[in-house]
Amino acid sequence: MATLEFDTDDFILSARYGDLEEINAYFAQFADRKEELLKAQDEYTGNTALHMAAANGHVDIVNALIQEIADKSLLNIQNERGNTPLHWSCLLGHLPVVQVLIKAGADFSSKNDMSRTPIWEAQANDKEEVVDWMLQNTEVKEEPAAKDEGEGSGEKKMRIVDEEGVELGEEELQEMAAAAEKINLSVEEVDDKGKGKAE
Repeated sequence: MATLEFDTDDFILSARYGDLEEINAYFAQFADRKEELLKAQDEYTGNTALHMAAANGHVDIVNALIQEIADKSLLNIQNERGNTPLHWSCLLGHLPVVQVLIKAGADFSSKNDMSRTPIWEAQANDKEEVVDWMLQNTEVKEEPAAKDEGEGSGEKKMRIVDEEGVELGEEELQEMAAAAEKINLSVEEVDDKGKGKAE
């Protein structure tokens, strides 16, 4: 492989796309800067190489990164929304990655900015294989997921998610509503029959 320039964005992309050869080349060429590579976060999302490998189910990349991690707190590094690599692998149902991360010491009780644990994300996204494995192999407790809210009342809950599949919070939804009003889009509250409510 050709000589690489030190580029943390490229390193993170290599993890995202499952390029194990390039990941290993970075570690070989920049042996004295491995920690810098592992700690590097995308400037927009806060995702590390481990986040990207975990989110895309690249268990070989996850293993390669973990082998180079001296500071185990890097297993639990949070992105801009508070998600750890374990949150991503649980949310997307990548059981082999979940297993590797937990066996390496990832914190299965960590909470993201929405106060959700990794198993909550798995439950909310119907990743039953992940939920079952975590319940059998960790001390994690089952949590009620979003789909259980309003159950039995006939009330329907709607989630709005961003391009990464992360649910938007109340503050973000209010900002979107304010922006919509600025460009003359109508934003109104409706009842369960779809009729506008009088204020």
